[in-house]
Amino acid sequence: MPAGPLRVYDSALLGMLDQTLPPLDTATLTALLLSPRHVVDLASHQILLDIKDDEISAADYARASVNGARLSKVPGGASFFSDPIHFGDPVTMGPVSFLAMVYGELHSLSDASPLLGIAELSVGGAVEAQRSRFSISAPPEGWFFLTRSN
Repeated sequence: MPAGPLRVYDSALLGMLDQTLPPLDTATLTALLLSPRHVVDLASHQILLDIKDDEISAADYARASVNGARLSKVPGGASFFSDPIHFGDPVTMGPVSFLAMVYGELHSLSDASPLLGIAELSVGGAVEAQRSRFSISAPPEGWFFLTRSN
């Protein structure tokens, strides 16, 4: 399923600009899923600790590595893409409303791992998996688009 665009946390944007965070095309990223009760706060959420209480729990659920991270030149700027993110096949989990990306290796994340961004999976609702494949793809234009104004 394609997700909505990734909304970048303020702290991640600043970290990319001042180079305290690694470049996206070389960064190790992990994806996790958040429940419908999560309230997105791009300004104050900065680290995994800020969102982990809203991470879903299900017998089949596990965080997933984000593979194939790349920046692609597009007219007027660049877009950030990754390979589809697979959470299982078959898997049962839900309800899920958000995909969050966190800087760090899948099995070594800590509460202090920096957040990159969050994408809504279903506008105004939630999605579930019932013994089926659960994969999330970037929107056709990429997770997010960077442009410069003249």
